[in-house]
Amino acid sequence: MLLAGVIVAGCGHPPPIIIDNADSDCAWNQGGGDFKRASYTPLESSDIAGLLWTRDFKKRLTVEPTAAYGRILVPTTDRRLFVISSTDGSRLAVKKYKKVIVAPAVVSDSLAVLLVDGEKLIIENWISHQTLWEADLGGSFIEPLVMDGKVYWIDGKNLLRCYRLEDGVRIWDRKLDNHYSCTVTGSSAGVFLACDQGIIYCYETNSGQTKWIYDSGDRMRNPPVIAGDQLVFCCTEGKVGRLNAADGSPVWKTDLKSPIIAPPASDGQGVYLGTNDRYIYRLDFDSGDVIWRRKIGGPVKAGPTLTENLAIFVSIDYRAYFVDKNSGKILYRYETDGMLTTRPLVCDGKVLIAGEDRKLYCFDIAGEE
Repeated sequence: MLLAGVIVAGCGHPPPIIIDNADSDCAWNQGGGDFKRASYTPLESSDIAGLLWTRDFKKRLTVEPTAAYGRILVPTTDRRLFVISSTDGSRLAVKKYKKVIVAPAVVSDSLAVLLVDGEKLIIENWISHQTLWEADLGGSFIEPLVMDGKVYWIDGKNLLRCYRLEDGVRIWDRKLDNHYSCTVTGSSAGVFLACDQGIIYCYETNSGQTKWIYDSGDRMRNPPVIAGDQLVFCCTEGKVGRLNAADGSPVWKTDLKSPIIAPPASDGQGVYLGTNDRYIYRLDFDSGDVIWRRKIGGPVKAGPTLTENLAIFVSIDYRAYFVDKNSGKILYRYETDGMLTTRPLVCDGKVLIAGEDRKLYCFDIAGEE
């Protein structure tokens, strides 16, 4: 059945399951541009107990895993999506696709949004593996956003599309004027897009109408990061800035004069980021001033992940760095057997890091109660 340009898999598919998340603190940590993606998760302790377990895969892990309700969804380069336990890494399920999943899975309860080789956007029940609906992407590799029962994505025709997640009913489309390669992000203030030329757009979530436009004056390759009612952005040439999400008005801009490939992260007190010339930073959230700077062993290609006391960075020097957020001191480092190019994630008191050495690493940082 064809519905508003979307293929619906058929009648009688099971409805989404609303999952009770009371015993898991990882549901917020979605890939695919979820509005809480680059925030932080409070933990009872940030004591580092070291490596807890590893899980070996047959192929490299180049796409960020997704933590959801005590489960980890891991796309691999051999066209598979593994569902594993966050407790011990044991395999719970696996599904093979016709082509490679090229972006992190986006999860909302039992529904997952998958980007398959830039050709298909597939919405399926990740528990039963039944497809609910799918849409043609036309050559787009930009990660979608799921928010408030809607899914937003950019297709190959440069359309920003908003559909109802549950059944694929079209809500609105918006023709875009510029070229985009950044993840779609959003909050109650709007849907945010950053184009390659460095312009940030905010659109109304329900209509797609433009709310405001901000021109940074520099090129961008990462979306703005949402921290409460504020946005933090970074430009490839080294500028980092903060805006009011409601109207796009600038608060500050700092020039680090270091090339930035990876997105920043913020907990509302600091802005944390790594650069291509092997430095990691904390900036003051209120002023943009540099609080600390540390040199590490290699360039940073993935954004950091934050806990209550830690900023966790990965680098292409094969190492993960667990850094004290206040002092910038490296408390613990772990060397793997391959480059680390995907953002760490936190689930149930554990930090999980995917490596290009075909391994998923799990570190225990919650400590003993």
